[in-house]
Amino acid sequence: DIRESWEDHTKIVVADLLESDGSPFELCGRGLLKRTVVEWQSKGFTPKIGLELEAFAFQYNADGELVPYDTPGAYVYSTGILSDPAGFNDAIWQKGEELGFEFACITSEFDSPQFEYTLKYDDAVKAVDDSFLFRLMAREIALQHGIVLTFLPKPIPEKGGNGLHVNFSLMDNNGNNAIGESGGIDSLSDLARGCVAGLMHHHTGM
Repeated sequence: DIRESWEDHTKIVVADLLESDGSPFELCGRGLLKRTVVEWQSKGFTPKIGLELEAFAFQYNADGELVPYDTPGAYVYSTGILSDPAGFNDAIWQKGEELGFEFACITSEFDSPQFEYTLKYDDAVKAVDDSFLFRLMAREIALQHGIVLTFLPKPIPEKGGNGLHVNFSLMDNNGNNAIGESGGIDSLSDLARGCVAGLMHHHTGM
């Protein structure tokens, strides 16, 4: 798949890994996801995924040391100049929208200087491709503003970690939510209960 880049006069190719004979490379995560989507579609369902990414921001001080980004008035779920004096998140949002990324929100998270980037849910493969490309784009745009942005799980030992929240659902052939409506365990469909059981059974492997 060929995508527009945030770099001028540049394209991005997102591809599957194949064996030399053209067969799927079993360890390629993107290929596995595509095969899984086909299996769900054969059962009459389309997987949808929404991803919430968290990242810590750092900057270099006068001595050339990498230190946490100074956010003088940040608190959880804050926006504006007090939580992002350099305005790098505005630049990320603007460029992201130009490239077709759809955001639910960009906001500060619990541990300053931590931020959350929530992409709107989409078809599974596109959502995962977008997540991969968004992280790369966000880091490079942040760097243009003097910010080193990292999605590493725990870059500051004494603070909380960066999460990756995966929200998924299944749509039936009529475009309806096959998981069930909100309202507690009793409102879940048998399909949803099966999904929960599968997640519990395979949680160690995941």
